[in-house]
Amino acid sequence: MRPKDYDKAIEIRPAYAEAYLDRGGAYQQKGNLPEAIRDYEKAFDVAPPNPPYRKRVEKVPSALQKKQGLRPPRRSLTVRYILAMI
Repeated sequence: MRPKDYDKAIEIRPAYAEAYLDRGGAYQQKGNLPEAIRDYEKAFDVAPPNPPYRKRVEKVPSALQKKQGLRPPRRSLTVRYILAMI
């Protein structure tokens, strides 16, 4: 699916973490990693992390390192991810 396919679900239910997670995945597949990170962070904001979230988020830092000119994910995402693993 395309990222914009999830916009309506997010508009209707702004606290629907799965929609942010799925849209982030769609952005990540398209190579738009900054938008993917933004949506993954929002998913963490509206719902506690769980194993499917972790699997997707684990892939983001290495994908970012492969793209030139992009910085690693914001520290807040890294901290949240580490805390979720404890």
